[in-house]
Amino acid sequence: MTQVAYLVHSGAESGAELSLATSLAHWPEGEPRPVVLMAEDGPVVARFVAAGADVRVGATSRSLVALRRGSAGGRRLLAAVGGLRDAARTTARDLADAGADVVVATSLKSLAYGWLAARRRRLPVVWSLHDRVAGDYFPGWVVPLLRYAAPRLVSGIIVNSRSTLSTIRPGRTPVLVAYPAIELPDVDAERPAAPLRRVGILGRLAHWKGQDVFLEAFARAFADRPEVEAVVIGGALFGEDDYERELVELADTPPLRGRVTFTGHVADPWPQLTGLDVLVHASRTPEPFGQVVVQGMWMGCAVVATTPGGPSEVITPGRDGMLVPCDDVPALAAALRHLGQDDEGRVELGRAAKATAARYAIERAAPARATWLADVAARRVAPSSVRLTVTREVP
Repeated sequence: MTQVAYLVHSGAESGAELSLATSLAHWPEGEPRPVVLMAEDGPVVARFVAAGADVRVGATSRSLVALRRGSAGGRRLLAAVGGLRDAARTTARDLADAGADVVVATSLKSLAYGWLAARRRRLPVVWSLHDRVAGDYFPGWVVPLLRYAAPRLVSGIIVNSRSTLSTIRPGRTPVLVAYPAIELPDVDAERPAAPLRRVGILGRLAHWKGQDVFLEAFARAFADRPEVEAVVIGGALFGEDDYERELVELADTPPLRGRVTFTGHVADPWPQLTGLDVLVHASRTPEPFGQVVVQGMWMGCAVVATTPGGPSEVITPGRDGMLVPCDDVPALAAALRHLGQDDEGRVELGRAAKATAARYAIERAAPARATWLADVAARRVAPSSVRLTVTREVP
């Protein structure tokens, strides 16, 4: 029996936290429920509680405020060091109280104080990496540290795709490629071969997510088809309000005016996906995984996603979706125009996409994740090994 402790520093409902909540809800029967140590309160806490986790909130909040403020200058540096020390001390005490056997740090910040805390308790630490370690995600000077040094300080690494794995050098540290946990609802996603009407994009509003790329490509593809609507599903979660205003202004220009719907943040995306004929994933930079791609495929949408990155591990072009280069408005517009002109082909893509998406059901992934963590805690994982929770073969 292995007691897993997750360290989460953010209370926001972002993709990594939502995926963790789904995984916790499907933790294998008979295993101790994981403990989640939250550095701050927020909407995602209720999801962790509903998933059955033992959630403890706020123990490191004041320490992390000091850590955030300590970004530059002598006094700030001292505050950062003190904040990191205090957060590690508090977390070590919480890990002892929880009876933790293995610690999973879900972000770089939680890895910093979690690694120090785990050393105090002599516990193995697993780094759960959700972002590609590259210059388009991190400052250039940080990349070598994360790529080469950080992997050698931990007992195991969980990555969300082989694309993410390719951006680090784990050496002899064992790796689990665990695609994000997705709970697929029992729905009838069969679509009729009817004319295309609604094209959407799902995700938090952020420049790198490319909602403006989507709108520009949509305008090019359907300038002469005013009956086709665009739907932007998601809101600005981390201070991207200026970008949201830019999108609204863009949507008020011809030929988009009156044809774009902004839903704002939605806690449950599935009803929004039901009404789409095509789902677009338009990230400007390679996406670590892109779980919205799987969500759209499960709902029978024809999905157009960007490559390189995680979506290229899910989609087989021409069979169950389409891939276009990142930040390429003409290529995306051409793909949308093609789908708008071939109703039967679009429906066939969606039908095949649903079968592909079934591989990523949480019922398959959660047990593999729990078993691997138990093996790490017991030092049973072989060095230099790479284990996958999902393979390309459909069972």
